[in-house]
Amino acid sequence: MNFDPHFKSLQDSRTDINIRYELLDIVFLTLVAILCGAEGCKDIQRFGESKLEWLRKYRAFEQGIPRRHTIA
Repeated sequence: MNFDPHFKSLQDSRTDINIRYELLDIVFLTLVAILCGAEGCKDIQRFGESKLEWLRKYRAFEQGIPRRHTIA
């Protein structure tokens, strides 16, 4: 599965000071979590924390899973 080419064109409007997590990591996490039944930012964060090892097969998640406020 190659996720990146489909979402590389997304513009990241965050300023440099606010960037800790890769935008594509957040998008991938959110998409997968919602497909698995997550219903909000808190669910997405919990899903990511419980599936981090699996998620890292597809994206680096170098900073780990973002908090729900970052996801929002």
